[in-house]
Amino acid sequence: MLVAGLLGVESGQDAVIRSLLYERANEKVVPYETTVAEFTQMISQLRDKLGNNGLKDEGLKVPGAEKKTQGNVLAGDEDSLAYG
Repeated sequence: MLVAGLLGVESGQDAVIRSLLYERANEKVVPYETTVAEFTQMISQLRDKLGNNGLKDEGLKVPGAEKKTQGNVLAGDEDSLAYG
């Protein structure tokens, strides 16, 4: 029960953080001249690689996420379920 409660809190925190990042997705990060969205995509690709090359995470902007949206505030698989 403790783990389930922690998962709920962590999911909420993740949603807030991703929402704040999404609001700034097109802003350039100084001094890198890379957008916030580009950074999140690079971090997600690294997480996928470190997770034995499976899909573990997605950046903020994924064309056709869940085949319904262009944005990706809540990361999930094609069935909108959390990644394992």
